[in-house]
Amino acid sequence: MTVWNDLETTLAGPPARVARRAWLPDLLELTGMTLPVAWLRGALDDLGHLVRATAVVAWPACLLGARRAAAAQAHADAGAARAAAVERPPAAARAAAVVARRRARLARRSGRLVAWLVIAAGLTAFAASLAVPAWFEVHGQKLLIVTSGSMSPFVEAGDVVVLQAIDDASQLRVGQVATFWPPGGKHLVTHRIVDLQMLPSMVPDAATGEMVPQLDLATGEVVERPFILTKGDANETVDPNATPLSRVRGVVVQAHAGWGTLLFWAHSPQGRMVMLVPPLALIAALELADTLAERRRARRRPAPPLREARFDALLLD
Repeated sequence: MTVWNDLETTLAGPPARVARRAWLPDLLELTGMTLPVAWLRGALDDLGHLVRATAVVAWPACLLGARRAAAAQAHADAGAARAAAVERPPAAARAAAVVARRRARLARRSGRLVAWLVIAAGLTAFAASLAVPAWFEVHGQKLLIVTSGSMSPFVEAGDVVVLQAIDDASQLRVGQVATFWPPGGKHLVTHRIVDLQMLPSMVPDAATGEMVPQLDLATGEVVERPFILTKGDANETVDPNATPLSRVRGVVVQAHAGWGTLLFWAHSPQGRMVMLVPPLALIAALELADTLAERRRARRRPAPPLREARFDALLLD
């Protein structure tokens, strides 16, 4: 037991520490091996340092792996909890949601249809108010709105008569309805022709200013011109003044009941506003709604993959 005694004398440490190594001398004595005590002590110390260093290096990695595993497990548990919390709605709720979406879609389509009908009606009315008089103008005729009832029941106030221009007295007949400027009058009159006469042309006298018959400078005879005598169908007497042919605007060839009220309103500022403002406002509203809907769809649309985005950028460059 000489080796053990030397080892016990050389080691300076607590008995417990030596006792932990008491098996080594016995083993050496049994096997007949002799090793320096200092070398054994250094080997054991190196081994202890190696174990401690390995523990110091490996412990943070083990701790980090454990934390990551715990976080992954917590995330998986949270996802499972959310999936379990989101319950599938029953069949009745799904059917009600489908019906609600269909009704909303139908309401939007109905609203757009009504808007386009209003737009079409307003623009059509405005175009018709311009096209109807233009069509008669192309055919050499004019429209005249009746404003009085002197020709009732042939035409009433608010009706429209179509005038055909004339340039010769031979185109006039008794019984025709003519539109003319009465002598001294400021408004057009539409009355029926009751007589055609050749009457002296009257001109103002240079000295007195009175109306006197016009004389032909070549022959000295009185110059006669065609005149019409007129009377309103609702009037009891003939118009007081004969009207020369030069003041006749035309004869009535057609009459349209109620057109005058519509045309007068359509050509007024209020009528133009009613026909144009709602269609233009609805067109602007529809354009705004389409723009907002497109932006909402763009926000919901998933972004393109990064590769495609880079490829598009390269193409644009």
